Amino acid sequence: MGELPNEFKDFKNIQEINLNENYFSGKLLIPKSLKALYAENNNFNIISDITLDYSLEILSVPGNGFTGEIFNTLIQFKNLKELILNNNQKIEYIPPSIKELFKLEILKLNGINIKEFPNELFLLPNLIDIQIGSKQNVSAKIVHFYQSPNVFCEFNNIDLLCYEPGTCYNIPIKTNIPICTVEEINEINPYYNDKYLIENIILNQTIIDSNENINSNQRKMDSNENINSNQGKMDSNEIIINNISNDITNRYKSKNDKENKENKEKDKDKDRNKQKNKSKNKKENQDEEVYIYIIVSLICINGTIITTLAVICLCSYRNSKNRNENENIDDMKADIVISEKITIFNKKDIQEEHLILNNNHKKTTLNHRKNYII
Repeated sequence: MGELPNEFKDFKNIQEINLNENYFSGKLLIPKSLKALYAENNNFNIISDITLDYSLEILSVPGNGFTGEIFNTLIQFKNLKELILNNNQKIEYIPPSIKELFKLEILKLNGINIKEFPNELFLLPNLIDIQIGSKQNVSAKIVHFYQSPNVFCEFNNIDLLCYEPGTCYNIPIKTNIPICTVEEINEINPYYNDKYLIENIILNQTIIDSNENINSNQRKMDSNENINSNQGKMDSNEIIINNISNDITNRYKSKNDKENKENKEKDKDKDRNKQKNKSKNKKENQDEEVYIYIIVSLICINGTIITTLAVICLCSYRNSKNRNENENIDDMKADIVISEKITIFNKKDIQEEHLILNNNHKKTTLNHRKNYII
């Protein structure tokens, strides 16, 4: 698509631009108010000259043609927090000036061609995510970063000669990598035991930034006066800028419309699912009610049967009890009779009676005999 027009950097009040997969080439222009720029898979090879009052915080330009010189330009972005330069194969070195990116938190440099690991990375005071890999044979000694152990590390195709335990939270403490000695640590990071020195460096840089901001505000006031004197003019370059701005706006609008449409579809699907769940729950509730009715009916039927059987058993028991009571009454009367007989015809009395009868019989016999004789 060619190069960006010079007026591209004059955009105002725009905070994010996405130029991914547009095949732009040449110089990458960055507006001052911009906070995030995405330009993946283009052919940019240089960044426009900038001043310290730029607001850029995120720069993601993987798959371009930048060289190691880009870092000398990037140090002007004092607010830069995230830098992604993956697959910029022309980057063959990282200059020591990278340590001046004091606010940098995320650094991704996979797929580059550096031949030496930059020890200045250990001096970055806010770095918490470092991903670096080279297509060359590179060796490195890894010691504590300023934010260790709260640092995520990824070293691709890099031979680790030694490693200081606790440097990266995703690398286990017990590992096959040799442990760095105190001499190696001091050699790599001479400020290892002097964090106050780094803090002083940051403080001094903050003072410098504030002074630059004051100067930049003055320059803005001067430039505004010049702009006011030239209002009403529009040339072909301004038309190009407006077209690009409209194109970007339309892209974002279409993207937002698409996202809104997808969200509406998702909401409709959710509503349909809710209705299905409601009907399903209603059916389940109805089934549960039917089961409850069946169970209650069975309980009632069983209760009726049990009650009937209980009444029958009770009646039978009462009839049986009445019969037994009548039989016991008859038996009681019979015992009285028998007991009276037993009382009258006692054995002893029977014997005495028998003796009396015998004696009487004898007497009678004797009397008969006497009468006969006479």
